[in-house]
Amino acid sequence: MKRVKKYFVVSVLSFIVYTFAFWFQGCEQDFLLPENVVRFPVAIETELNASGCNATSCHNNEDQAGGLNLEDWTKTMNGTKNGAIIVPYSSFWSHFTAIINSDTNVAPVKSLLNPELDQFHKLSPEKVEFFMNYIDDGAKDVNGNVAHTSISKKLFITNEGSDLLAVIDPDRFLLTRLVKLDDAQQLKAPHYVIADKAKDFVYVSMISGGQILKIDANYPYTILGAANVGDNPAHIAISPDGTTGFVTNYNVAGVERDIRKFNTATMQVTDTLSDIRMTATHGIVISSDGQYIYTTASHGEWVFKISTAELEIEYAVPMSPQVPPNGNGTGLIRPFDKKLSPDGNYLFVCCIGPANTTDNGVVKVYKSSDLQFVRDIEVGRSPLLLSFTPDGQQLWVCNRNSNSVSVIDVATQTVIRTIPNVGLQPHGIVFSPDGQYAFISNESLEGFNGHHPLVSSTSIGVNSIIRTSDYTVLQQVIETGSVPAGIILLD
Repeated sequence: MKRVKKYFVVSVLSFIVYTFAFWFQGCEQDFLLPENVVRFPVAIETELNASGCNATSCHNNEDQAGGLNLEDWTKTMNGTKNGAIIVPYSSFWSHFTAIINSDTNVAPVKSLLNPELDQFHKLSPEKVEFFMNYIDDGAKDVNGNVAHTSISKKLFITNEGSDLLAVIDPDRFLLTRLVKLDDAQQLKAPHYVIADKAKDFVYVSMISGGQILKIDANYPYTILGAANVGDNPAHIAISPDGTTGFVTNYNVAGVERDIRKFNTATMQVTDTLSDIRMTATHGIVISSDGQYIYTTASHGEWVFKISTAELEIEYAVPMSPQVPPNGNGTGLIRPFDKKLSPDGNYLFVCCIGPANTTDNGVVKVYKSSDLQFVRDIEVGRSPLLLSFTPDGQQLWVCNRNSNSVSVIDVATQTVIRTIPNVGLQPHGIVFSPDGQYAFISNESLEGFNGHHPLVSSTSIGVNSIIRTSDYTVLQQVIETGSVPAGIILLD
């Protein structure tokens, strides 16, 4: 046993282990904790001790290997520099489980890149189940408290591939919850998330489920209602007074060519605007006074300005002279997302371009008053979501197929910087309220760039953080459920 311990200490120092250890089965130690330590429940503390994770040079209150303390419940729940270790109520997606688990049929499996270290970390199926049950019950402390119930700022990210809504503390870059949005076996694919101006509720489009969900923006993030809004609800806009919502319909078959208006209190559709040119409407944005919404048809390739009161089209403009009026489009433009400039004078529209192309996409600029075309701004491949910095001086664009972000100067409407290698398939972007950080939701469909390699094929979403002062992509990432997409930050 002494020889094994000596080898383990050397291995930890050599490989700089960034997570906890469960090894030396049957090795127990007695320890005294400081009075201010918040303890685990007795049964959990006993099993952690018996499994050896609190052994000398491991993850006890003094050594805290890899920055992880498994003797102090609070410090455990606050994670490490690599993010969350345990996500309350979500054992399947907890990093803790992926390290101790070796059965890909049970949960994701991760490796420490060393067979001996992996052997020490992996526990028996019975013990894995024991700890997973503890996490699924809320991972409570000895007094029955659940972590992260009162965070003031919240970063919400939809996880399309797992029907989850991730709730992140942006100040600590820490995943705090994964809210289950549907229990059906067939994915409903939460696509987009937006909040009302008062920040009391968030609304999520289930693009494969035909619904908009209304969710309490505060713990425990209860689903308060659902609106049936057509086959493929994509993006949502909420009126400034919070009483009305508008949703696009990304029905690529052209069966439903419309946008719909719904009452946020009753979650009932109150009006529908249909037009043959509205094939696969996607992005939508509302003016600051709530009088107009702007949307585009991704496959029809038209841009529309619509009055919100009557839900009537005031302007409809083809996005190129070649676009036909029958809603079929050319397949060469494919608009995705859009934003109004902070002064409300311009509409910026991300256009993906032709499918399966290596060409760059563009951001098309229109005057918001009459949709007069202004210019094209070339960005990276397949630009998706875009967002203005808090000061309104820059517009950042996620280039999905370039793994990059284009930074546009709003005053000159030109790209002033391209940030490479921001993550795998960047989808959406938001900024911290002080503008110091940009958070990127990466679809992560191809490859994995988390802090420990996956052994199983389970898709884990890996979201990025950029320091805006020098455009540096931080090494730290935020892991969530699979296929991160929509993103919003509430402060």
